[in-house]
Amino acid sequence: MQEAIGILRHSETVLVKKIKAMKDGKPKYAASEKLTELRDAIKALQAYEKHLATVPDGWHTAWPDMPVGH
Repeated sequence: MQEAIGILRHSETVLVKKIKAMKDGKPKYAASEKLTELRDAIKALQAYEKHLATVPDGWHTAWPDMPVGH
């Protein structure tokens, strides 16, 4: 998982440098949206990795939270 996160972080760094060099306008906004997607993907992978750390050895998934009645 760390390799995927590392690749996404590198892509994030490259994109930030490109955005800084761009003039304001539509392409810059599109690149900014892509940057947000990269950051969201990094957060999702980190959250998943953290979840995996809480799963006991030998278990493939943790039990889901019990629903709370209304």
